[in-house]
Amino acid sequence: MIYVHPSAWGTGLAVALHNRSLHCLRHWHYDEAILWVATDNARARRFYQRHGWCVDGDPKIDDSRGFAVSEIRYRIAIPRSTTTAGV
Repeated sequence: MIYVHPSAWGTGLAVALHNRSLHCLRHWHYDEAILWVATDNARARRFYQRHGWCVDGDPKIDDSRGFAVSEIRYRIAIPRSTTTAGV
């Protein structure tokens, strides 16, 4: 998950963090990634969907924080790159 303070929303910071994360995963030879998003977090779900993530499965309840949160899993394929410049 990527958490950005609301004061940074719309600045491109989340996109930069997202792109860098995928770049690092690609560099480390991962073929895909998954993440969990709160089911009712429409803003985050739109963000991930805009960046190629797809819902992958049913929601689950995560109570690891001491309270129940309904989350849904997203998955993305990480395409191979011929360059690792900037890593």
